[in-house]
Amino acid sequence: MHLKFNHRIYISCLQETSVLQYHSIRPGDRLAFHNKRTVRKLLAKVNGRFFFIPVSHRGHFAYVDDHSSSATGLPVMLSELSVDATFPFRMRYHRRAGARSSTSDDAGLPDGVPMRVDALVSEPAVLATKINHDLTTCQAFLLPLRTRISVGVEKAGDTLDRSRMNIVMSDCVSYAEEVSEDVYNCALNCTSGRDDTEPRHVDAGNCTTSRAGFRGARGPGPQASHQQGSPTKPLNF
Repeated sequence: MHLKFNHRIYISCLQETSVLQYHSIRPGDRLAFHNKRTVRKLLAKVNGRFFFIPVSHRGHFAYVDDHSSSATGLPVMLSELSVDATFPFRMRYHRRAGARSSTSDDAGLPDGVPMRVDALVSEPAVLATKINHDLTTCQAFLLPLRTRISVGVEKAGDTLDRSRMNIVMSDCVSYAEEVSEDVYNCALNCTSGRDDTEPRHVDAGNCTTSRAGFRGARGPGPQASHQQGSPTKPLNF
């Protein structure tokens, strides 16, 4: 099933992910897909938990150097650290003290705990908005193409009138996504076999695995279905 951007679709079932939870996406919701994006993310893990952290994350991070006298580490910007650091390395995430509702505070990341960062990946995503006809402003978010959802187009040829919408990026768009170990290892395995003198960066869109759900040239991606209930097919744009 081939979808055009700005088609209005409904969600019939979905894979529970941090991204969908942050934006309260549930079965029965209606979404619009606007365009494809590429998101650069750091692969980090701690205490059996695995994260994809966008380098655009607006939180407070510190580089952990075993030889440094600083107990908290050296404050860094992820966009700079992802370019200058040698993988693997360790870093900490710090929430702002007393900031209850700061949009830069990511409740999903462990606070003050050293995380091991293994690699930098570029992952394909689609810019999406949740449709609410009672609102003129819609919050946009980036949905990874590896996300498995079943959708249906509401009506043939029915597209979203963007001229009536004010689209703004969600405050949660740069939050970290907690993923399964399968998804993490799939992305990390794409970096194996590289020359250690090269930056450990890879296009995660080239990864494929049936269990992890990464979308590659021939790999499984989000699933689409016709409204009449025909068999699911890969969602393509």
